Amino acid sequence: MKRKITVASLAAIIALVVIVVATSTNSAVSQGDNSKVKIGDVGYVMFEQAAPRAEGEKEFYVVLKKEDRAMAMAVAKAINETVIPLGKGNFLGAKITGAKAISGNLVYVPIPNLAILHANLVEEKVVSVEFDTPTQKIQEAPITTEALIMLANLEDRDVRLSALIALSRKDTLGAYKTLRNAYETKSGWTQRCAALGLALYESENEKTLTQMRKEFSDAYQTMLTLLRQQPRTLNELQVQIGAMKEVLDKMIASAPPAPPVLDNAPKTLQTDLNAMIEVISLIQKYYEGECEGELTDKALMAAAMKGIGEHLDKYSSIFDLETKKKWDKHMKSEFVGIGVTLERNDEGEFIIASPIFGSPAYKAGILARDVIVSVDGENVKGIEMDELRRRVTGKPGTVVNIGIMRKGWKEPKIFPITRAKITMPVVLYKMMPGNVGYLRLLQFASNAHVNFAKAIQDLQRQNLKGLIIDLRNNPGGGLKETLNIANMFLRKGQKIASIKGRPGSRWGGEAWHSSNTNPLRFPVVVLTNGASASGAEMLTGALKYNNRATIIGQKTFGKGCGQTVLRVKSSNGNWFLKLTVFNYYLPNGECINKSGIEPNIPLELEEVPEWKTDAVSALGREPFDKYIDKHVKANETAFKKLADDGDDFDCSKYSGFDEFYKSLKTELTRQDIRKLLRYYIRAHFAGKSAKPYKNDLQEDTELQRAMYEVMKKMGLDPNKVEGFDKYSKDVEKRIEEAKKKEVEKDKETDKDQ
Repeated sequence: MKRKITVASLAAIIALVVIVVATSTNSAVSQGDNSKVKIGDVGYVMFEQAAPRAEGEKEFYVVLKKEDRAMAMAVAKAINETVIPLGKGNFLGAKITGAKAISGNLVYVPIPNLAILHANLVEEKVVSVEFDTPTQKIQEAPITTEALIMLANLEDRDVRLSALIALSRKDTLGAYKTLRNAYETKSGWTQRCAALGLALYESENEKTLTQMRKEFSDAYQTMLTLLRQQPRTLNELQVQIGAMKEVLDKMIASAPPAPPVLDNAPKTLQTDLNAMIEVISLIQKYYEGECEGELTDKALMAAAMKGIGEHLDKYSSIFDLETKKKWDKHMKSEFVGIGVTLERNDEGEFIIASPIFGSPAYKAGILARDVIVSVDGENVKGIEMDELRRRVTGKPGTVVNIGIMRKGWKEPKIFPITRAKITMPVVLYKMMPGNVGYLRLLQFASNAHVNFAKAIQDLQRQNLKGLIIDLRNNPGGGLKETLNIANMFLRKGQKIASIKGRPGSRWGGEAWHSSNTNPLRFPVVVLTNGASASGAEMLTGALKYNNRATIIGQKTFGKGCGQTVLRVKSSNGNWFLKLTVFNYYLPNGECINKSGIEPNIPLELEEVPEWKTDAVSALGREPFDKYIDKHVKANETAFKKLADDGDDFDCSKYSGFDEFYKSLKTELTRQDIRKLLRYYIRAHFAGKSAKPYKNDLQEDTELQRAMYEVMKKMGLDPNKVEGFDKYSKDVEKRIEEAKKKEVEKDKETDKDQ
């Protein structure tokens, strides 16, 4: 890469080398952690375009997350000799040479000629290159902000770009103004690097910027007050002028650059924004339709903003202040509604990820993966997620009619549900036979990891030897909670997950590894299904691909992306943007968005035929409540034992069962009614104690399989474990049946081929 070097820029290069990078003879050496890392873990790739294109990129830089000369040199060394595969089977490749550390902030990398048309392949390969972290750290002398500002305006590009990145790590207004000026007045690499620098600065120095803006605002108000004064004497005038000079100095010192004005926007954007303003004006002037909403500027702009959110993806949206408050309550596990968590599939359908235990929806019989098709008789197809939430939520005690479509049904069914205040539980746990702990994590809400850790400690006090983590119907939640729980089980250095977002943003790229030097060591099995999503999948993937747990159940939902809620600062706190900002990758490098995680031991989901669902609905709850009033309340001790410990599928254990069954006049079998009756009896005792049942080992065949597998890992014979021995033979029978089905399936496949 040929460059024109002037005397001034040559002096600047020498100055940068002398000031920023200490020579090896004067460097102080400290020992570091000599562990394997990937380039994507310590830095991120920056192309000249905001998002790298498939062709035309001749070079790129690696920007280190922390200024570290030794790390920059190690990155450059690791990149050199890397081969970029350009064809199938890796038969054609292009080797990278000439990578060099420009400073402790930046590594320059030329792209081989053969790979110029494949910048995306270059990025994918480079970020996964592994190397040993340096065992020695080069001690660097500090450099002043003033010197960096000077270097950021010189001709030599390497010096200029390194200085811009270094300025992003200073917290002065001068540094910020230099970055803004470079972004608004320059082009190409300088503008690209300044944009990245601004993103880094704003994410790390938000408090500094807020304080600067406050100081400027205060000084501005003081200046207005001084201007309103009317001095009556020469002396008063001189005092006023002196005060105004002092305030003006404060304004100049604290004035942050204004955000780019509309006039600086691209001409097409300027035209489109003007067109939107004109559309609003035309609507207000001529519209005579049946719109139920207001036509004020505020209402129409709100509709436009929400439309932008819905345009992005099914997880992004625009929040008004009221919706943001509801979102915050949801993350704290408190809100008013019917008690479901929602997702939206690629067809735009509203999927119930999970009904919340004890909620009105749960009591009404709503199931995970049900589809909401209507609310109070109005079809919800095509409406926004926020609008659906608005229709479903309301005042406690009011009734909302939810139209539900379920797999296997020919027509939707209406569920009248009474809204109530919902407090979502986070963790349910109990000790099972064989010292197997069962821990059901319902969501990754605030402090979920604290509740999870307390549950583990309590189980350990009960002599815990193996653990089942039940993540079925878990819709996810906070990233921090997920990472903290995974950290409990993995050894120090094992990878939990990594993220990749827009280059230059705070989510541009990061990887998380366990820091635990004393992880939990007992055998673990994880239960999943098609409603295990987001954080539940990140935890599942971390445990699966570090060979820390066996995954049992069905393939997970497939949400491999993360969102954050950003405040729209110019809206005075009235608007918030819930935005997808990264995709996450499991330890095996896979992003499971739209694909999900396959379990180690897949189990077929038991589907209830529609006729049976109709028959259950036709019965309703009333006859079971009458049975409970007549029989259960008279002998609660005996019935509670049936609810807690199981009934061995024996209908005769229920007093008056034959008479009760005949009175129902139903096509359901005796075993169907026995199961239903026990369900309502358990609900009776759960409601009476205000404590949900943790699980139902008798009826839950997936839990039985999990118990069987974890006992095997513990070195136990499931057939000899008291309390489980009555289920183990059935489990083994189902295992053999599944093997036979697989053999038959393979034979059919061979015939087709």
